[in-house]
Amino acid sequence: MTWGTRPTRRELQCLANSLLHGRKEAAKRMGIADSTLRNHLTSLNYRLEAENMREAAFALGWLNIPEELVTTGTHPLPIDEQHHELSDQLLTYADAIFRGLENR
Repeated sequence: MTWGTRPTRRELQCLANSLLHGRKEAAKRMGIADSTLRNHLTSLNYRLEAENMREAAFALGWLNIPEELVTTGTHPLPIDEQHHELSDQLLTYADAIFRGLENR
């Protein structure tokens, strides 16, 4: 693992699933030990110079916070609909990033 190297597919999957389901549930859903998931996230954070999952997601461009939400604090969709939509988008995006990295 070297700082600045490309994230692995597994690291991106771990991040996406952890953001969506929480770390312990993500490990369970992925069929890996919590410690294994933590190791993947630690490697990813190192590569991206991130302190936590939120910073890693931001560094990857996964966080797009609309200005109107920041200033008004309102949500355009009910939380459960937002979560479902975000879940699909993150997993699709993680796969797209990995495919892009594979083609380099």
